[in-house]
Amino acid sequence: MEAQFSATDGGFDLHFAGRLVLCHRRDHPILTLARGAAQVTMRHGNFRIEDNPTGTITPLDWALGEDAVELTLDGLILARLTLDGASLNITALEPGYDRITLRFHAEPGEA
Repeated sequence: MEAQFSATDGGFDLHFAGRLVLCHRRDHPILTLARGAAQVTMRHGNFRIEDNPTGTITPLDWALGEDAVELTLDGLILARLTLDGASLNITALEPGYDRITLRFHAEPGEA
């Protein structure tokens, strides 16, 4: 099964096995980057992990290649999505940004 990016009016889509998986538009971006601020506390072998990401940025613009999409904001490339067969690879390109939130497409009533 092959995954495929396709340009649409105002954005791009990612289809896998005939299903819409990602749907990027300027008013509905698929990706957000942030800087992690993890706090880990250990007491007697019990761990408490908290994370409050800061500096959130959302790339709105994009450039579509054959098997890749570059997501940009104000001309700066922030992330790259690449396809390798049925695998989607996401790379954050802005130094210090180590939290990625990806929003998958879903239809109303879908479970």
